Amino acid sequence: MPAFHTPDVAASGGWDVVIMNPPYLSRKEVAQRLDEVLMHDLERHYGRTADLMIHFAWRALQLIRTGGVLSMIFNDSIFTSTDAAELRRTLLAGEDAPETVHVAARTRCFEGVAVNGGVIIATRGLGHDPEIRWVENPGRPTSDLLAAGRIADPTKTSTPIGSSELFEVSSRNFLRLPHRPLFRPSPPARELQRRFMQCAGWREFSRYEAANGGASWELLSNTRALERWIAAARRDGFYEALEPGRDWVLLGLVIEGGQGLATADDRRFLAAREGGGEADAARTMQQRLEALTLTHEDAGARYRALRAVMTVEDALLAIAD
Repeated sequence: MPAFHTPDVAASGGWDVVIMNPPYLSRKEVAQRLDEVLMHDLERHYGRTADLMIHFAWRALQLIRTGGVLSMIFNDSIFTSTDAAELRRTLLAGEDAPETVHVAARTRCFEGVAVNGGVIIATRGLGHDPEIRWVENPGRPTSDLLAAGRIADPTKTSTPIGSSELFEVSSRNFLRLPHRPLFRPSPPARELQRRFMQCAGWREFSRYEAANGGASWELLSNTRALERWIAAARRDGFYEALEPGRDWVLLGLVIEGGQGLATADDRRFLAAREGGGEADAARTMQQRLEALTLTHEDAGARYRALRAVMTVEDALLAIAD
């Protein structure tokens, strides 16, 4: 962490290789388990506190030399979480950036641990890698990754590796969205990304941040600022200029948005296409939640009553709330 220092290595430019498996502690757990001195050290060094694995990643970037290699195993929330957005934007900053990502993988790193790991391999100062290899390996042993070399058939975008998949796609797929999410780059996912970028106002909302409450990606998670933008957009005729059947806007611009998109009932508007793996996984999870709810006497009785007038999804949401 900030206190870790090796003057002789630092004087020679840093470490050739950093291999890291940091603790998986959330921001809340960090505050509960570290004393005031360590918390102050983190805040002074990084300007804020975050999931502990993110602090380790920033420290690794400080320790690696030009020409060095960085290999990190995280909780796979690193691929999409808000806390990790600045880290991803550093690792995926484009062709002129010193760091470049070569491989990303989602895999079950440890036996007996439910969480999936997120693996990132990056280098500094070795030039931009035009392609990123993505290994989709959730719930599978890490040994499956041994086959993740290159695409076996250059005419295809992915290669089966046992029960896993290897994708080799242009790094531009991961540079298009302002918060730089890392995702399984299947053809449907890349088409969805392309369609997403066609929304009205994308030129402004594709900016990660903007001064004075201007349209930006960060604005979508700031409820009050977003409300002010919507009011101004109505006055300026933004919505009246939209053409039915052609134009569409981001979810937060047409419902009560902001942080509610992450925490409130807006989650029910997210869906997976029927017949796909995502839909099957969602249905399996729904069935597990229903079974767990029914094992609890009070919650089970309330759930049965709600099911008389609601769908499974709405009843489970009502119980959760």
